[in-house]
Amino acid sequence: MATTQTIEVEICAGTACHVMGGSELMMLPKLLEEQGLSQVKVKGMRCLGYCRDRGHDQAPYVHVNGELLAGATIQTVIDEVTRLLKEAEDES
Repeated sequence: MATTQTIEVEICAGTACHVMGGSELMMLPKLLEEQGLSQVKVKGMRCLGYCRDRGHDQAPYVHVNGELLAGATIQTVIDEVTRLLKEAEDES
């Protein structure tokens, strides 16, 4: 993909998210790099607080460019990143 857009991924590192699979999401930087998606910046965040509000499905929670992914998995995050990059490429 030729786009230079940077995608920001923020992974909730709160206890509930960590236990519900967030710890596996910390492998994303390596996996994204292996797929040639080096324009994605991944960082762990303090508790994002969504687990306190029952209106947000289930942990783990991830922000991708500020948009919430609930019940995030490695695949759902990669799919969202890929979608955003394709969208940006189509617009250019």
